[in-house]
Amino acid sequence: MYSPTNHKTVAVREILDQVVIDVIEHFFNLRLDAKTVWCGGAGVPENLQAEVKHLLALNNFTGLHDQLRITYRSAMVFRFPTVLCCHNYDPITWAFLMVCVAAKIHSEDVFTGWLTEASFRQLRKAVKKLSRGSLQIMDATDLEDFQLFLEDVAQNGGPCVVHCDWKLEGDEQKSVEMIVKHQDMLFVWPGK
Repeated sequence: MYSPTNHKTVAVREILDQVVIDVIEHFFNLRLDAKTVWCGGAGVPENLQAEVKHLLALNNFTGLHDQLRITYRSAMVFRFPTVLCCHNYDPITWAFLMVCVAAKIHSEDVFTGWLTEASFRQLRKAVKKLSRGSLQIMDATDLEDFQLFLEDVAQNGGPCVVHCDWKLEGDEQKSVEMIVKHQDMLFVWPGK
């Protein structure tokens, strides 16, 4: 399995507990005092529900959702080492959406109250399944960290699939194209 040298990359299993806590807090209108395990203490988005609703309202959400399914399949079905790089949205939000993809549940159902007991069981199973997979999440809020990640991948090899939540352009895109020329990797980003 790919082992990153970048300290901002963690296995998705390390933040799944926080996703579950957020969903439980929403349903039962609770505020659980849990420590976030996300790198650097970036924490949970102030309002996971608002960020998910914003994503769902985007014109290109279908494309983003398709990319999430590609990311899920590469990590969970094909077992390729996979990294989800988060720049535009919080890693917890992407982890939540990945859980919904794995559970085959519409993410908006979680927040509108249409989640049945069976759906909640599916969410629990999805969390358990994702925690055993090869998916890692990288906090790419600071694009310099992403550049360091690309340099590491270019020198040492890396995951088979990298999903970025922003459109790569300019130097980033050129760096990725050079890496893909010399290594057997797939980079996925919006608009690609």
